[in-house]
Amino acid sequence: MSRLNDRLYTAPAALEAFDLATFPDSEEGRLGGNAFLAPGDLAYFEETLRRLRPEGSGPLVDLGCGRGALGRHLAERLGIPLVGVDTSALALEQASLASTTVRARWVNCDFAALELETGGAAAAISLDGIHLAVDPRAMLREVARVLMPGAPLLFTVSVPR
Repeated sequence: MSRLNDRLYTAPAALEAFDLATFPDSEEGRLGGNAFLAPGDLAYFEETLRRLRPEGSGPLVDLGCGRGALGRHLAERLGIPLVGVDTSALALEQASLASTTVRARWVNCDFAALELETGGAAAAISLDGIHLAVDPRAMLREVARVLMPGAPLLFTVSVPR
């Protein structure tokens, strides 16, 4: 699975420039990510996480984090640790090279077998990551396991027309 997803992160620079030109308003693209957020989504994610995450020192978990742009930005804004999870070892290597002001850990594993403590995460986000899961239901059960009681899961998903 990792080798297949690694191809997303070996694209020529011209392809990434095309992505940014195609989605010039993408807030995720401006952060250095390779996914798509509509205008206002970034503020919505931050506001919702501020309002709903339980008190405590648990991390923000970013499922399908890729290069970690979204999770890193939100963790920095919230002042909490970050755990980025992806099936691409190459993406995680690239994520680890980006500077950040928060404690960040990068985990290469299947979303249905998260190598995280039960009930320890303050929140989870996933930008279209659910489509990378081999078994989306197993992924959601696993996310429920690692979240603190009452902790939010914010995710986007592509819906074909």
